[in-house]
Amino acid sequence: MKVKLSIRQQAVRRAADIAGEPRRLARRLRVPLDDLLGWANGREQPPNAVFLACVDIILDNEDSIDGELLRDAEEARDGEEPQPKKGS
Repeated sequence: MKVKLSIRQQAVRRAADIAGEPRRLARRLRVPLDDLLGWANGREQPPNAVFLACVDIILDNEDSIDGELLRDAEEARDGEEPQPKKGS
């Protein structure tokens, strides 16, 4: 069975891909590598500031963005926690 990744998890993973490797992203975000790997693997959700930094990295390197990712970024900027997806 295929597990669906959270939008925040997808953002961390995509930003790590753009950075070239998780270690580079951790340095860029100034966070411990172990924390970053935990967020990428879904052990915990990244803090809003980290999520938004990942979205910025993605936006700087992508022509388009997933609508759910953009919605979660807007909610985080407004200080809201992401809402669970229906059917999850």
